[in-house]
Amino acid sequence: MAKMVDCKQNGLRKEAFLEMKHIDVTPTMAKLLGAPFPNADGRVLEEVLK
Repeated sequence: MAKMVDCKQNGLRKEAFLEMKHIDVTPTMAKLLGAPFPNADGRVLEEVLK
């Protein structure tokens, strides 16, 4: 499902269109925090990262 994400925090793009699922949020947050999360079911939403 395509979603418009409005991101105004440091390290994130201002806005991005992306295909995402709820299970993609945790791996993305782990990447932002620098925490390894190798067995995640979702994917890192690289589209919203700078």
